[in-house]
Amino acid sequence: MKIINKFAITFLLVFLLILFGGYFSIKTSESILEKSIEKDSLLFISGFLENIDRIIHRRIEIFQEYSRDLILLEGVTKSNLEFEKLENIQEFIDSKDKEWTSVPKETITPFMRSLMNNRLAHELQEKLEFYKEKYGYPLIGEIILTNKYGANAAITGKTTDYRQDDEEWWQAAKQNGLYVKDVEFDESAGVNSIDIGIGIRDEAGNFIGAFKIVYNIREVINELKDISKSPLFSIYKKTRHTLMNQDGKVIFPTDVNKPLQDSVPVPSHKLSKDGFPSIEKKRSPHGNFLSFHSHSKGYKHFKGLGWIYTLQYELNEIFAPSELLKKTLWIITLLVGLLTIGIGLLLSTNIRKLVGGLNDELKKREITEKALQESKARVLEAQRVALLGFWDWDIVGNTLHWSDESCNIFAISPNEFDATYEAFVSFVHPDDKEFVKRSIDEALYEKKTYNIDHRIILPDGSERVVHAHADVTFDAQDKPIRMLGTVQDVTKRKMIESNLKDLAEELEWKNLSLRKANEEAGKATEIKEQFVELVAHDLRTPLSSIMGFLNILHDESDHPIQPEQKAMVKIVLNNAEKMIHTIEGLLNLSRLQSGQIIPKPDFFDAHSISDMVLERLNQLAKEKNIELTNEVPEGIRFYADYELYHSVIQNLVSNAIKFCKKGDRVSLFVPQGKKSTMAVKDTGIGIEEEFLPDIFKKEVNTSTKGTAGEKGSGLGLPYAYEIIKAHGGNLTVESELEKGSVFFAELPYMKPRILVVDDDRETRLMLKMSLEKIETDTLEAENGEAALTLLKGKEIHLIIADIRMPGMGGFELLKKVKKDPATKDIPIILITGQAMKTKEKAIGLGASDFITKPLNMEKFINKVRRFVN
Repeated sequence: MKIINKFAITFLLVFLLILFGGYFSIKTSESILEKSIEKDSLLFISGFLENIDRIIHRRIEIFQEYSRDLILLEGVTKSNLEFEKLENIQEFIDSKDKEWTSVPKETITPFMRSLMNNRLAHELQEKLEFYKEKYGYPLIGEIILTNKYGANAAITGKTTDYRQDDEEWWQAAKQNGLYVKDVEFDESAGVNSIDIGIGIRDEAGNFIGAFKIVYNIREVINELKDISKSPLFSIYKKTRHTLMNQDGKVIFPTDVNKPLQDSVPVPSHKLSKDGFPSIEKKRSPHGNFLSFHSHSKGYKHFKGLGWIYTLQYELNEIFAPSELLKKTLWIITLLVGLLTIGIGLLLSTNIRKLVGGLNDELKKREITEKALQESKARVLEAQRVALLGFWDWDIVGNTLHWSDESCNIFAISPNEFDATYEAFVSFVHPDDKEFVKRSIDEALYEKKTYNIDHRIILPDGSERVVHAHADVTFDAQDKPIRMLGTVQDVTKRKMIESNLKDLAEELEWKNLSLRKANEEAGKATEIKEQFVELVAHDLRTPLSSIMGFLNILHDESDHPIQPEQKAMVKIVLNNAEKMIHTIEGLLNLSRLQSGQIIPKPDFFDAHSISDMVLERLNQLAKEKNIELTNEVPEGIRFYADYELYHSVIQNLVSNAIKFCKKGDRVSLFVPQGKKSTMAVKDTGIGIEEEFLPDIFKKEVNTSTKGTAGEKGSGLGLPYAYEIIKAHGGNLTVESELEKGSVFFAELPYMKPRILVVDDDRETRLMLKMSLEKIETDTLEAENGEAALTLLKGKEIHLIIADIRMPGMGGFELLKKVKKDPATKDIPIILITGQAMKTKEKAIGLGASDFITKPLNMEKFINKVRRFVN
């Protein structure tokens, strides 16, 4: 057989082997890829549905917890008692329901409005607003609360009926305690929602009412939107996923105006032999797809809603790498075939052409070698420009190889270098040798990073600074065998850093000089304040003496003075008293501005402080026949220095009385949308517009007589302004002549921040959920050490700590908090045992209060309210 034929057969066999091997590889890779996607997808969709059920279960638990709220129980009980007084309860409900449903949809009757504006309705509305503010959207669409007779007791919006006992949700909530309806579009709330009905029972377990919560599933939709950003969808961009209810109504995604209108075929709830949901491949006019789906199975006692989640891949996208491999295989096969033909043709030609081809190949190799040499030269040039050299130390053989640039950095030729570790050390600066040796030993025997700067001495005696970095290779017994690294000349960089350091020192010196100048300016301010204090004291002392003698003269009975003289003495006494008040005002302003008076803020009830001010000024208002009203709601929490803020409100109210006429009105209220602002409004004579810009300036006298001729020092409003400013707030005024004025004392809004310290995560969660009901921010720590770390960076208003915790317990935490001047004033409630000695020890160490286990949540919340209300 001819040689050319043998070559042809050989290449044909190679061609067939490549073809068969490629085909087998493609099929195997497709099978592995499909199984991998199948496993990952099933775990993904099952885990996602479990997470959705967990979210809904968590919401149900929170709403069930709310059914035990004291205000809720009190309101429902009150509604039941009112109904029990009726002669015919059912007749009353039927008549009200008929009246309710007979009016147009948009009409709200007074009776409906009463159910929307009672105390319970406000409590429910606050719950809606709380979740809306927390999540940025209405998490709860609406809440309907009924008594045990099925009649509405409180609602957040108009309902279709007055009676609810004929509704499926009410009956299920009464019978089973819980009702959960599948998702639908709630028209009254305007959201895709799940209706959750919860029965309310008293301590004896008797049914006393029920409430329905329209839960917005946007929280679930957000989960779907978040997983759309997961790596799964970034890898396979054409992947589609759909969430539908058990009837096939599409929950997500949907393009219609009203969701839950589109329907898709519902996949069967058939399981595969390994227990996973069914897998199916589908063909459609748009291409081939691989689809997976799973049914909701519920979470804990929540049985789920039977929702279905599908995940669909486009086969062309999944197997795109396999298609590329197929194309590559055909190209290789074609090339091999062409190569076989080419070799056959070459063998049929003469040797001269073959030799000529070999010569061409040799020339190509020469060109390649030349290119490699040029590339090496470019690398060496880059090392030279960057002053970067390489070195390789064989630790076992103690041979050290340096690159040419390494030799250049050390200013020696390769022939002059001894190629040992000791030879390298001989170049190191004497003062740095110990540091370099220690760093190398740490890298070899402690596996620390070798990344240092040190000095070297060149053969001519000059110094350079180099940066060295290296990695160490270890053998199977973890012994160092090789160290490979770089060395770089950083002398110029170090010089620049030194210059920058000198510049920094110069800037620091200038800052010190500037600070000294500021201190001198502060001393000047202090001298001015001392001068004001001294002058005020020197004025007040003789004035007090003068007033004393004038009072003796005015009240002298043995030698009475003439009535005209007595009137003049009275005038002098009044003027002297006003001068003392003016001096006191100046002193207070000076002390506040100089920092001698520092606000000590705490939480207090705004309604109570308003009551105290109005009670104190009631007699003054009666003398002018002026009505005082307190419109500040109970339970509004302010955060300020109680005494200072009291003086501000008292000043504003007395000022309003001063400029009111007979029959006018002064009222205190909290403006809409401003939780930490108190407004003082009067219907008096108002303030002229030209005085408004200067009304809070102490250096501009804007004082005028009141409607009854009352005079003032002109310092009351500036003093009030400085107090509010010291709290970080603002005092403003709006006024119109003959219509009255409104002063707004605005404080920064502060929500109490409570630190809960307990090693039990479930206890911390329970306390946090309870504290959220009284509008507080809660921080958590698992022991005393973690609590002290949080106290360093946060302003904490109350600490609640368990006594027994691993590490630092409650008693040791209490000692450290009370010992630190920065935290000693923070009140602490300790969670103690029943032992009296434990309670006595807690109080003895400075605890503000204690509560014993098991916790009574009502008592616990009442104790917390003492410190944050």
